[in-house]
Amino acid sequence: MTHIESAINASVNWSEKTAIPTWIGAWRPFWFSKKYKSIQCPIQVDVKFARVMSSALWSAGIPYYVNADVWFFNIENLTWYDARMPVLREVLHSSSST
Repeated sequence: MTHIESAINASVNWSEKTAIPTWIGAWRPFWFSKKYKSIQCPIQVDVKFARVMSSALWSAGIPYYVNADVWFFNIENLTWYDARMPVLREVLHSSSST
């Protein structure tokens, strides 16, 4: 069983026990370097991970969310980060790719 499958199984079990139909957890298809204050992963890797994770969540019947919206939207000037849009599209449209 992969880490993704294990996390999803735990989420499904939690959802069934609590009757809350969502995943209370987080996932992030990249890692952030505190030292360099930047994302340390090529966008293509982020997109592939987002596709796998979102598809797995969709297949398990779990509505998903990204709790790190700061990676997609600049709240200070109310603009989207264009470089992150390919990942966001995978997250938001995974149902069409399954």
